[in-house]
Amino acid sequence: FLIGMTQGLICLITRKC
Repeated sequence: FLIGMTQGLICLITRKC
């Protein structure tokens, strides 16, 4: 839930998935 959203945001911001 929250962890998934946070990881998604970091992925979008840093472009590092």
